Amino acid sequence: MRKKVIGLGMILAMSAALYGCSGDAAGNTNTTIEETEETNVDVSEKDELIELADEKNDKSDTDENSIRKIRSIKKIEKKEVDETKSDTKSDDESNEETIKDTSTTESATKSSESNKAEEKSAEKPAESIADNPDVQHQIKVITTASDLWYHPDDASLKYMVTDFDHDGHFEITVGNIDKPHSIWEVNDENNGLVEIDTVRLRDISDDDSLPDIYTDGGYVTFGNNSEHVYIASYFDKLCKGDGTEVGDCEVVVGFKLNGNALEIERLAFKITENDTVKYNGPGDEYKVGPDIDEAEFNNSANNRYGADHDKYETQFHWTDLHSGDMNTELMNSYVAFHG
Repeated sequence: MRKKVIGLGMILAMSAALYGCSGDAAGNTNTTIEETEETNVDVSEKDELIELADEKNDKSDTDENSIRKIRSIKKIEKKEVDETKSDTKSDDESNEETIKDTSTTESATKSSESNKAEEKSAEKPAESIADNPDVQHQIKVITTASDLWYHPDDASLKYMVTDFDHDGHFEITVGNIDKPHSIWEVNDENNGLVEIDTVRLRDISDDDSLPDIYTDGGYVTFGNNSEHVYIASYFDKLCKGDGTEVGDCEVVVGFKLNGNALEIERLAFKITENDTVKYNGPGDEYKVGPDIDEAEFNNSANNRYGADHDKYETQFHWTDLHSGDMNTELMNSYVAFHG
């Protein structure tokens, strides 16, 4: 038989199994065979136990010893299975960690790329309306034709660039609250100006002035696909037949550019006479109409246009053209209007 290297515990176990000795007879020890097997049996000794079991079977071993030997072999086999499962679990956990690491790396890469894109976007400022070539061209058309509308000797006049009807053709409005005004629009060919008809203003004012819009600020606007109406007001004096002033009249109006004409619609009146205040709606031919209350006066624009128009605010910015380059001043006026 080939030489075998076996631990002390295994020697005791085999001696007891082969010769039927108790623990005391084999080695004067109180340790049982089962305890010795559990403590010292190693996987590398499995084959030797199987050989010994085979040999003992040839010698008509007792059932008790056979059971012990088979039990030892099963324990070794169970240990092998457990170690195999442990190795498999370790491999699975390792693969999971690898997947997590890969996912984390991909996530970090995407986040880095996203941050770089945002930084690049932040570095590039949004294009201003003032950089638009068409806007620049129309401002140039207006300044080139300044002999039609600019009056440098009249310091009371103010100027504003708009697009009242949102048709893409700018207007230059010239006016003063106490003097006649004029409006010129860039023509369809974008190479000159045409004058806007303001005759209808004379129906509500002796000097055909626009309503009081000669201060910078936001003006309530109602717009839809067919028109854009700007809300403003103007004030008149109430006079007797002999010209004696007896009070004031505030008129709320909506005005719009319709084709080549400026149109104004009276919406409500607030009349103060001898310390008595009353409110009226519009009548025929721009005259005072039926009595209304204060709430109806304050909501006259909403009541007239709110149902089928969007409501928003438009900035008017006037310039006297005495404080800088004409082209720059007019561009600033339009940028404020455009928003």
